[in-house]
Amino acid sequence: MKKMKLFYGILIGFMILSSCSSDDSDNTNVTNGFTVNGTFYETNFAKANSGNPYHLILSNPLNHNVEEGQFGSFYIRSGAQGDFIPLTEGTYSTSNGPNNVFGVDGYHPIHFQDNSEEENFAYSGYWHQDDDFQSGRVTVNSVTSESDGVNNQITEIDVDYEFKWNGITIIGNYSGTVEPN
Repeated sequence: MKKMKLFYGILIGFMILSSCSSDDSDNTNVTNGFTVNGTFYETNFAKANSGNPYHLILSNPLNHNVEEGQFGSFYIRSGAQGDFIPLTEGTYSTSNGPNNVFGVDGYHPIHFQDNSEEENFAYSGYWHQDDDFQSGRVTVNSVTSESDGVNNQITEIDVDYEFKWNGITIIGNYSGTVEPN
């Protein structure tokens, strides 16, 4: 009898908890930006070049050189340097070394900068030469591009990224249209 009461008590508790799920319309997750050690920086615009490796620039405002701007920039490869290979969905990382033909490119800098505050930050470097760099990962969730047979221009992308240095973690996302660079 005690086991039966315990069973019903657990069952009722489970039913109450499962009926209290959150409403998706109240979701406050922010996208199109990045955090640096927990501080959020908005990036509502994206630009990309039309070749491999693909250079993604995520910024707010559109011109990432203005005083109010913050931006992130990195390169990802989807094949050998200069090969006409469209960017595809998947995870690109630094774990296979700088010569990897499918990953975060090691011969172009990873760069994140904030120009909007007096004590702004700037993290930049070639990850394979930086002793403080720990890891990098870019996940392309979806990508749309236009091709003319020579160039492949990204027009829309949904991407998540994370880069870690000693004491610094940058985590971000961008989902939207991409302008030519």
